[in-house]
Amino acid sequence: MTLAAARPSRASSANRKAPDTPYGLMQWAKALYPDVAPWNVTTLLGRWAHDFGSTPLPEGGLERLIDAWAAMRQGATFGATTTGGAGETPIVIAASTVEMETIEWLWADRVPKGHITILDGDPGMGKSTLTLNIAAHITRGAPLPGEDTPREPLNVLVMTTEDSPETTINPRLVAAGADLDRISYFHAKKDTEGNEVPLTIPDDMPMLQGVIEQHAIDLLLIDPLVAFFGKDTDSNTDKDVRRALAPLFGILQTTGATCIALRHMNKDRSKSAMYRGGGSIGIIGQARSAFIVGYDPNDDTEDENARRRVLVHVKSNLAPKQPALAYQTITVTLGTTEKPIRTSRVEWLGEVVISAEDVAAGPDTKPGPDAHQRREAESVIRQLLADGPIGADEADKTLKALHISAATIRRAKQHLGIRSRKNGAVWQWLTEEQAEESDRPVVAKSGDPDASWYRGDTNLRAMKPDKPHYTCRGMSWEWVDGKGWTCTRCHPEAA
Repeated sequence: MTLAAARPSRASSANRKAPDTPYGLMQWAKALYPDVAPWNVTTLLGRWAHDFGSTPLPEGGLERLIDAWAAMRQGATFGATTTGGAGETPIVIAASTVEMETIEWLWADRVPKGHITILDGDPGMGKSTLTLNIAAHITRGAPLPGEDTPREPLNVLVMTTEDSPETTINPRLVAAGADLDRISYFHAKKDTEGNEVPLTIPDDMPMLQGVIEQHAIDLLLIDPLVAFFGKDTDSNTDKDVRRALAPLFGILQTTGATCIALRHMNKDRSKSAMYRGGGSIGIIGQARSAFIVGYDPNDDTEDENARRRVLVHVKSNLAPKQPALAYQTITVTLGTTEKPIRTSRVEWLGEVVISAEDVAAGPDTKPGPDAHQRREAESVIRQLLADGPIGADEADKTLKALHISAATIRRAKQHLGIRSRKNGAVWQWLTEEQAEESDRPVVAKSGDPDASWYRGDTNLRAMKPDKPHYTCRGMSWEWVDGKGWTCTRCHPEAA
């Protein structure tokens, strides 16, 4: 199939001037190539601008870009320049032609413009209240913590599935002093029959881009992110997540808008802060900045409502990580005496010294005089197990040398989910991940580790591992029918 046969005639489009806006470009491309998904075109445009630093596209660049995509979709050849599969053509640019640009910030050194920023936290930590406080500052042009210079007031778009604008979001915005004329809500659309249906990512990205451009949106809040993923996107699958977020990233790059997306945290407190957010690691991988919110471990106040919270930098690709910020959520009353409206707002308390890992480990459920020691014990245990399992006697001796009591050590192990397991004559401590890894059969020389363990494969049987077992570091390998090569020191029942 030739390119001419793959797409409609464009004889009249050669002298046609391309629109200036990304949304217009997308619509122009859609008219020329009705079989090309609009968000795919938007993504290509965004990647062009991001990777090649060329905005707008060079003369003829848009048509070349769409030609390549249409040809690939239709299985057409693309002239002599094709060097990959059918319809594929390389896009190469000399580094010397790339013009360097300064990173622009919505919140200095914390939230970069044109990118996704992730905010993770457990329910009740004030994530939504915190992001609405940021939005209020943005709409007023007021400096955020760590900033000194006022900004130009900007517009905000809120996408949420959890809170009501009437009873929750608007009261919080008013309490934070927001300019409501600069804030809009967008969470649903009407289908062809007039029914209201929820928005999904990535299916409704062309519509989202149109809204962002029409209302001149600078900040997009998505709460929570995974609630907007379409039915074909598994939030726990890296490939699905990256494909879903690519169009959103393309929109941010082409419009210059910024996105702050919220996530709930998973229940595994033994994981590092980077892995505590719900869903695939691909979500935080796509973000250029990420934060975690939680209780300040150094505040042992028994009243959870009065306990100090912290916002801590987990990831920052475009600037050094910034100091943690402490805050409190304060209850305020709006409205009249006859119809009071109770809501909350954030009160910033300044910078604090605390790590994201301490926040990810979660608050002590019963604050008391030994809460600090328990957190110290957890920190030491994490360091001891960083390189793999460790002997229980060695770990116990190290902790007691720091004057940490046996009861505190026991609580710390329980809080982290540390397991004890006997290997031969030696007891060891393991994290849950290390314990799962030690239970997995190993073929270390060659072959696919996911090959048929349960078929008695003679080829696998011939490949006795030549590496020590992950847990005990021993070489006591025995073949067990239906299981594969097994360490008999760790699993004596298999001998």
